[in-house]
Amino acid sequence: MPQLNDNSPHFAYPAHRVSLAKSQRSQSWLTTITPYAKLYRQPLTLDWSSWRHPMLIFSRHQGMLLAENLKKRFHFPRDMIFCEDLGYQKQVMLVIIRRHQVYLEAKVHEIHLKDELLPLIQSQHPFTIIASRVSPAISEFLAKIPHHKPIKVEHQSILNSLSPNRHSIQLKPWRALQDSYSIIAHSIGSFLQTLHTRLWMRIKLMNGATSL
Repeated sequence: MPQLNDNSPHFAYPAHRVSLAKSQRSQSWLTTITPYAKLYRQPLTLDWSSWRHPMLIFSRHQGMLLAENLKKRFHFPRDMIFCEDLGYQKQVMLVIIRRHQVYLEAKVHEIHLKDELLPLIQSQHPFTIIASRVSPAISEFLAKIPHHKPIKVEHQSILNSLSPNRHSIQLKPWRALQDSYSIIAHSIGSFLQTLHTRLWMRIKLMNGATSL
């Protein structure tokens, strides 16, 4: 379902992700990308938020990429848990990032939420945890999961604040990337956009530190 609720922007969700790092080293990226693109015939994009594991992403729907935009919003954490109560039928949007890669991206009934999160209590790596509009019981359970920063609790919808703009990560129609030059240009553009975002975030953090 591309739209999570009446107020949220359109998300390309669910999405299928292919790690380019797993391709054979003897193959060029273009050789790797083209068969997947022809197979799925769906909108696609390249995600460079993890330098060592760039991802090729497909979805039946066009729109913003949910997990990738949340990673960007919260400064590309290595491990992250995002929960937001969607406000209907006790549905919670759950996104889990592990080692920079999308581990889970799903709508979950709050009854089953603890089952999804329970294995993470034994995690050896602390998470960045963001809880939006969730119940006190869910917040209490999230606190049991290892985390290296205070849990970020929001009372307003974070999903609704992810408005599409030129900096958001969105899918591109495959028909616009059918020739090799377009694929290469898209790859370079995605890489430069991520590089620009990371540098801007680092400068912002440095300016904040010097102002203290």
